[in-house]
Amino acid sequence: MRLIAPPRGLKLRQALFSPAMIKHFCLFFVFTIIINNIYPDEIDEYLNVADIYINENRYLEAQASVLEAIKKKPDDARLYLYLGVIHYNLDNINTSLKYFSQAIEKDAAYAEAYAKRGYVYFALKDDEKALVNYNLAIHYAPENDLYYAERAMVHAFMGNFTNAHSDYNKAIEINPLDPENFHQRGIFFFGMRRFEDALNDYNEAIRLNKDNINFFNSRGAAYLALGKHKEALDDLNNAVQLDNNNFDACFGRGLVYVVMKKYNEAMADFTAAIMINPNSKKAYQNRAIIYQQLAKMTDNQMQKNDYLQKAREDSKIAERLNN
Repeated sequence: MRLIAPPRGLKLRQALFSPAMIKHFCLFFVFTIIINNIYPDEIDEYLNVADIYINENRYLEAQASVLEAIKKKPDDARLYLYLGVIHYNLDNINTSLKYFSQAIEKDAAYAEAYAKRGYVYFALKDDEKALVNYNLAIHYAPENDLYYAERAMVHAFMGNFTNAHSDYNKAIEINPLDPENFHQRGIFFFGMRRFEDALNDYNEAIRLNKDNINFFNSRGAAYLALGKHKEALDDLNNAVQLDNNNFDACFGRGLVYVVMKKYNEAMADFTAAIMINPNSKKAYQNRAIIYQQLAKMTDNQMQKNDYLQKAREDSKIAERLNN
């Protein structure tokens, strides 16, 4: 079971969300499955059915299963948490907040409900309320590393960088074997332009998990920021090999090729990025720049005019896009 956060228009926030947040929202349900196997009851059977429907994005059927369970056990806080997740995925944000609050009313010490409600407030840019909820989640579950990592995001966007750093450190202290904790702190360091520190954390994340494309994308960006172009290209080549349909990998490698003045390769990667995400403003902008550069490099007037025409077309498309 997962929540997908709406974009807040900030790349750092998007980067901070993805894997850790998905993992966070899966954690409770993994725990639920374990408990179900040990202490199965009728309510757990309804939740198991709901889990299946949610994993298949069949949210209305999932909701029906949970509502049936509520008829039998209306005071079970888990049921309202499930409804909150379901309605968030249905884009019923206010309804999801209502159900997370009901879960807390049923169980005032329900850490997961506070964390989920904090997540939604954070996605809605209400950082103050997000922070309050994460504080409560950590109060009731002080050994949950994911809550610290998520609260760190909130602190970072509120400009509380010392607190953010402390929370990332705490998450790693609690669970030093989770590569995502290092990755998230690395992203924080990168946003602070502490590229060497970011690189060290990305190295550790990759040491712990060599199959995560996001780790290679991030380390490639750190290498690029440090002027280590060959290392950046190696990492982004690895990322493309892991998934050649990954936008960040293709776009990131295109940026490396630009710095290396390999413009044809850059154009190919930006074109691949556009095919993956045809609504990416930055991909069109960068490809337009490449076309302009190629136009400067050719003595063939017909080819020059073609490149300039393509640059104008890409620029016009970029102007119409918002992301």
